[in-house]
Amino acid sequence: PEHLRCLDGLAPITKQTGGRGRPRRGEVQMRRAYCRPLREAFFQWASTAILRDARSKRRLAELRARGHSWGRSMRQLGDGLLRLLNAALRADTTYDPNYERPSDVAEKTGVAMP
Repeated sequence: PEHLRCLDGLAPITKQTGGRGRPRRGEVQMRRAYCRPLREAFFQWASTAILRDARSKRRLAELRARGHSWGRSMRQLGDGLLRLLNAALRADTTYDPNYERPSDVAEKTGVAMP
């Protein structure tokens, strides 16, 4: 999955600043070297997801409320969808929009997970 993230441009690039003295934080940039048709496919997937999936629509609203640009929000949503696809393929299951992670259920109900 990491190779696919790099190919479609979803994986960010961390640019480290080399300097002496105090440590400096790295700068995160958008990946410019990517497969254009693959990136466009992920953008279309994310666009369709916000129209048809309530969870994706909520996630996009959260990202936009945090001040992310439209493009960055769509890339992050596409990255999440790719992770979801990878998890579904590994578990040999299909996507269920009503599925909630056990940690989310425990948080909502206030019951601690074992």
